[in-house]
Amino acid sequence: MIVFKNIYWSMPFGLLCVKRSIILSAIILICSNINAQDVHFSQFFNAPLSINPAQTGNIDGNIRAVLNHRNQWNSISIPFVTSSASFDSKLFEDRLKGDAIGLGIELFNDKVGAGRLNNFQMMLNTSYQKNIGSQNKQSITIGLKAGFFQRKIDFTKLTFANQYLDGDFNTNIPSGENTLKYKISNFDISTGILYKLQTQNDIIINGGFSVFHLTRPNESLTGGIARIPSRYLFHLESIFILNQSTNFEPALIYMSQNKAKELNFGGKFDHVLSTLKYGLINLNFGAFYRTSDAFILLTGVKYQNWNVCLTYDMNTSKLHPASNYKGGFELSIIYVNKIIPGKNNLPVLLPCIRL
Repeated sequence: MIVFKNIYWSMPFGLLCVKRSIILSAIILICSNINAQDVHFSQFFNAPLSINPAQTGNIDGNIRAVLNHRNQWNSISIPFVTSSASFDSKLFEDRLKGDAIGLGIELFNDKVGAGRLNNFQMMLNTSYQKNIGSQNKQSITIGLKAGFFQRKIDFTKLTFANQYLDGDFNTNIPSGENTLKYKISNFDISTGILYKLQTQNDIIINGGFSVFHLTRPNESLTGGIARIPSRYLFHLESIFILNQSTNFEPALIYMSQNKAKELNFGGKFDHVLSTLKYGLINLNFGAFYRTSDAFILLTGVKYQNWNVCLTYDMNTSKLHPASNYKGGFELSIIYVNKIIPGKNNLPVLLPCIRL
């Protein structure tokens, strides 16, 4: 019996004889959901609101827009596609004498496998940043996100055991699964805390802890009760200035949800290629490793307020005989704008080093 998001498929012995793609799809369902975790990105450092609501407004600027897109398992199955978009802003920094309030919105959509199991989320984020010390070199931020999610599945694209006839599946035969629900919506809430430090050597360190699914909402598609386990997450990102043209930016993330655990760590270099009349062009390159799962290669470019990054996961898990070490591509696009009122209350754009 395969268990996936509270939907059950029986596997008759005859299924072992069907074509390779069906077998591999079943392997993916088993391997990826025995200890199920929330969907997340390899570029966790470029998906700030998804890892900690306290990162809302944690920017060297006033506004930030982020797009993330992930496509994986093209080599062995119908691809798993994950996309997110977020927008956040830092407000009232002048009125609060260096402290700030962050506000943001986050949209998330994930489609999985043959049944196109779909997960959509819309979350509203808020945070309060409190500076510590006279020089504002340290800060502590608390954050909260709340919103709703919807799970749904297209049963017309699934096959069941009683539809297996004469060595193949016949979708014209009733599945007998009419009692299953096609979708469910529920409320969710998460929280987090963030500590930020800038040393005298201009080393920047961000470290945070967050807890997701505080209310443990029900996500069952069978009409029963299946509560989402709370997820606990710790993350750490830093910027070390090596010389006038190169920074080293290590990062790590550790997550625990139910019996599943994940550690992803590595680093990237940010190198100035050239100086232009209207700004700098920076090249990013580096690598990360998600333990027992994937080796991640990274490349990217920064220009003025834009940061574009591309990664590729090389699968190293027990699934690699089927995947042939192929994983998936992930793309992030970030726009950050720093606007400071001048003497005439006109916006002035300032290029800056940012996380």
